[in-house]
Amino acid sequence: MTAANDQQRKALRLRATLHDFEKAQYNYILSLLRLGGRIQHKGEEKATVIILSYKRMKNIPRILNSVLLCGFVDRIIVSNNNPSVDLSPYIKYQDPRIKLIQHKVRKGPSYRYDLAQEFDSKFYICIDDDVFPSPWQLLYMFKSLLRTLTSPQGCTGAIYHPNLRSFEQLYSRTLFPGNFSRPVDVILHIYYFTRKHLDRYFEILKAIAVRNEDIHSSEDVILSFTGAGRPLFVDVGYMPQCPTKSHPDVATWQKEGFKEYRNDLYMKLCALRDEGIETR
Repeated sequence: MTAANDQQRKALRLRATLHDFEKAQYNYILSLLRLGGRIQHKGEEKATVIILSYKRMKNIPRILNSVLLCGFVDRIIVSNNNPSVDLSPYIKYQDPRIKLIQHKVRKGPSYRYDLAQEFDSKFYICIDDDVFPSPWQLLYMFKSLLRTLTSPQGCTGAIYHPNLRSFEQLYSRTLFPGNFSRPVDVILHIYYFTRKHLDRYFEILKAIAVRNEDIHSSEDVILSFTGAGRPLFVDVGYMPQCPTKSHPDVATWQKEGFKEYRNDLYMKLCALRDEGIETR
């Protein structure tokens, strides 16, 4: 047997293991929902969750399944950014915490921060529509934020390589949480931040003279500069992702000019920081 064949067999076994784990976890979450269960947090702190939907409507129920189990979430904003779609059939549960907003004009990913301003909270959790966190992962990250309030945090991180003008992604390589966090340059996919970080987000926009709606899909770069230090990548363990995460018709990072705009924005914010304009 060649080394290539051996590697292929290992990859297939790993894929099968992850599939079984994902299926078992999904069914367990559904069972908890049917029983009215909640994943509780010992403290009194509550968070507002914001979920944006555009072309992945079918993902919303699965994401909501986990969010609804979180007892530390007191408000769930679901924003339908696609005016050609009625999202209401995809909201499977009647829960007073859910507020569905259906827009008559298209909204971009950065609109989540406009929503955060509108719905005041001490803590925010924004979830992209191509990842499927478990309620235990959501709680794990919330506890991490409460321990380190100075920095926004994410379930995926990226390190910028200036010589290559590109970002290297960091994500969990284990099935269960790795019990650590590390500083990165940009956070991705799921964003935990405070009201103070949100206020600074709009201060940075003002400093670089850019409107929020013009940031397109690089709003995570700006959020990553809102803390007292670098943002944190929190290792929450394996998190399933949508198969369309890289599809050019859906994934915004596949659009022409995305990487160039993102790199330029990151370097601009680094320059402002180095000049003493407080972005972090």
